[in-house]
Amino acid sequence: MAVASVWGSIKQAETSLQDVMSEQMAVDLQNKENALAGLAAVPAVTPISVESVEVLPEEDVSSDLLLAQLMQDQLDRECDEMLQREQNKVNGDSKVSVSYEMYRLRHPYPVLESEEEEEDYDDDVDRTCEWDSFETRERDAPHIPRCGYTVHNDRMVTKHDRHIAGRKNACKVMDLPPNICTGDGGSFDMEINNGVLNALRKHARADGQRKHRVADKEDRATSSALDRPTRLMILKMLNSGVVDGVNGAISTGKEAYVFHARGGSSDEIEVPDECVLKVFKTTLNEFKTREKYIKADKRFKDRMAKQNPRRLIHLWAEKELCNLKRLTRAGVRCPLPLVLKEHVLLMSFIGEARRPAPKLKDVELTEKQWRDAYNQVLEMTKAMYEKCSLVHADLSEYNVLYHAGLCWFIDVSQSVEPSHPDALSFLYRDCVNVSSFFQSKGVAAKSAEEMFSHVSGLPLTAGDDISEQIAELERTEQPYRPGQRRCDEAVLQHWLEDEDEEAAAAAGAAPRRRH
Repeated sequence: MAVASVWGSIKQAETSLQDVMSEQMAVDLQNKENALAGLAAVPAVTPISVESVEVLPEEDVSSDLLLAQLMQDQLDRECDEMLQREQNKVNGDSKVSVSYEMYRLRHPYPVLESEEEEEDYDDDVDRTCEWDSFETRERDAPHIPRCGYTVHNDRMVTKHDRHIAGRKNACKVMDLPPNICTGDGGSFDMEINNGVLNALRKHARADGQRKHRVADKEDRATSSALDRPTRLMILKMLNSGVVDGVNGAISTGKEAYVFHARGGSSDEIEVPDECVLKVFKTTLNEFKTREKYIKADKRFKDRMAKQNPRRLIHLWAEKELCNLKRLTRAGVRCPLPLVLKEHVLLMSFIGEARRPAPKLKDVELTEKQWRDAYNQVLEMTKAMYEKCSLVHADLSEYNVLYHAGLCWFIDVSQSVEPSHPDALSFLYRDCVNVSSFFQSKGVAAKSAEEMFSHVSGLPLTAGDDISEQIAELERTEQPYRPGQRRCDEAVLQHWLEDEDEEAAAAAGAAPRRRH
């Protein structure tokens, strides 16, 4: 067949692909080139015996397409066998196997019947796993080759097909964390669209991040248990010998946990046989109004600037240590403070034989004992104001222990000096709590106004304008005005200097000089 060309007529050779692949034809072409170049001829091809030739299936191989398919199929088989050998080599005897299934070469054209391998299955053998794999292969059909598309049922199918993508999403759901209950999406023909899969992944990611945040906060918090830094502090106390052992918890409050401990020995202080470890909560605390008790306290107001919450708890524990020392020096019954390590305070134990003294709200007393307890609380409150220059600010039957016929004040971390802007308001609130409780027990107690005047020496009359009277007293009285201090000047100055030195020692700095 002649083809028109600028170079003249050209005869097109009618050569089939089978002739091109013939070795004899390749030798003849090579001999012609060698003759033109003056080279020696290539020896003829040695004939191959019929016995050594693998007989191909009886198919019509005259078509170039069919011959190419057979050659490609043979190449794919060799590649798959090589991948299988590599997979077996990598896996070995490991229980966790690696699969190269996605790298295998598959093609959508039908496999020749002669190439199918038939296997006889015994009916007595359980073939559940094989049938599951067969079901998976059938469900995933048609398989998308590496070219990205295939023809199925006279239409082009790509990886974006709704059914194929939905089935793949159902298999991907099985890779989500175990806490996400998604069912067994790989065992039946389930389809999940992209929106549902993305929502599940987002939820799983958020749930994992939330768990990490909670775990991290639990590692640093003492709201429900002792965190790691707190345990290390207690272990250091045990190693130093100050504490010989820590027993169970005595009580839990809104601001701290209290544990019973066995006292040890120390060269600096005398440690009793039974002690108390008070561990202040550092996070997730119910007592969130600490700042108003510390910020206006002139002993700590200079150290409140830009403090983090954990540092605020350290100041709170230090404040209780200072207040307890004031009460102890003035003879007001309270736990004896021993050692302070950041937010862990070691104190003496009020009770006997590991049994803590009950709170005033839990005891059963006679009328005479209730009257005597009231007089003790009244005089101790007055002594706190006059001798210690402190207002309890949270005095009630919950913060008073009763042991051996005596009342003991506890939880004085919120106690403030009379110079505090809200000191008189706190004092009146304490008087209301004490009067109401003892009157409910049948004691002829003073009214809140009478108790307020008895403790502070300031006039207060009963009426509806109590808050206005207290506000007027706070503006005019100024309890710390020179010449009108209700606390002895020398004693107060000694306390303030001691507290400054203790605070400086705790901070690792030189003692501050007070002007």
